[in-house]
Amino acid sequence: MLLLISDANILIDIESGGLITFMFSLEVQFAVPDILFNDELKDLHAHLLELGLQLRQFDDEQVQRVV
Repeated sequence: MLLLISDANILIDIESGGLITFMFSLEVQFAVPDILFNDELKDLHAHLLELGLQLRQFDDEQVQRVV
């Protein structure tokens, strides 16, 4: 299964557009860096975890690969 690493702003925009349920119905895994979730999504968008959003820890090499 394909794993897509997302930025918080993309998830917020998709949710604002009413497409978040559709997004998580796709056969794709979505993840964000745990630090990004804690800084930008936790307070208002924690429910994304229930929809299937995964939190991942990334080392320096993995961050460079994602970029």
